[in-house]
Amino acid sequence: MVDANMKWTVETVIKVAKELNKFNVLWLEEPTIPDDYDGYGRISKEGGLAIAAGENLHTIYEFQNMISREILSLNQMLLI
Repeated sequence: MVDANMKWTVETVIKVAKELNKFNVLWLEEPTIPDDYDGYGRISKEGGLAIAAGENLHTIYEFQNMISREILSLNQMLLI
């Protein structure tokens, strides 16, 4: 597991995620700012790693937004 603590741009996350795939990483946690839903969507689709988030989501609507965009799965959220 890798926790990026919201440090990277979307482009950087995608590059890093592709490299982390070589190391059998289980998930990449909060790689960019939590309210960049479109960015998280790109990361989830292009990066090839499971994305963990939720630590900085504060309402059910934020979680619903992540789930409806297929950024996070229920199984990933339960792991956190």
